[in-house]
Amino acid sequence: MLAAIQAMPTHRTFLRDRYFPTTAPVNGVSEDIFPGEEVLVEYRNGSKKIAPCVMPRKGGITIEREGYKTFSYVPPFIAPQRPLTIDDLNKKGFGEQLFQ
Repeated sequence: MLAAIQAMPTHRTFLRDRYFPTTAPVNGVSEDIFPGEEVLVEYRNGSKKIAPCVMPRKGGITIEREGYKTFSYVPPFIAPQRPLTIDDLNKKGFGEQLFQ
């Protein structure tokens, strides 16, 4: 049964690895982007705008800059679990070969 559990595919961690990367501390210093519990998240409202068209030899049009907001966020710890029974191991799993 241990071999079956080790053969199970690992869960995907793209979002966690992309936005919350972690590294093991080297000499007591971690290279994490946010070494604490809080992370900073920036939001910007608005839509994409195109540059204004102007006549040749005329001045440009002044466009105000749109601001953004920064919030601190504490990501939750999640640990979903599912019971694993012998019946689950006997059934064909998604993506497994039909016949072996």
